Amino acid sequence: MNNKNNNLETREITSNTPTPPPAATNNNIPRCNASQACAACKYQRRKCAPDCILAPYFPHLRQRQFLNAHKLFGVSNITKIIRNLEKYDKDEAMRTIIYQADVRASDPVGGCYRIIREYVAAAD
Repeated sequence: MNNKNNNLETREITSNTPTPPPAATNNNIPRCNASQACAACKYQRRKCAPDCILAPYFPHLRQRQFLNAHKLFGVSNITKIIRNLEKYDKDEAMRTIIYQADVRASDPVGGCYRIIREYVAAAD
């Protein structure tokens, strides 16, 4: 009976131990790891390298955003745009690319141009 109590106490202790926090990443976006390829690498069916240039912007949970950006710009054009930029400029460029692609997916005819026209019309 004493052995059963020890097992019960052990289970309680292990169940109450806090889980470690996720690894710190840039802008709280998960990076590639061995088990999950980023959305770009998953689409291209290749292994995601630790230095993958698209991994911070298209983690495996953002497949739809990647598909929108890929459809509008293409992977090679996106990598050409951001390859030689500084970190801050790279983040801003990718934020813009993702925004434009998502707007174009939701409004295929007008896209960002329609939003700009609405802002100009509201200002007049």
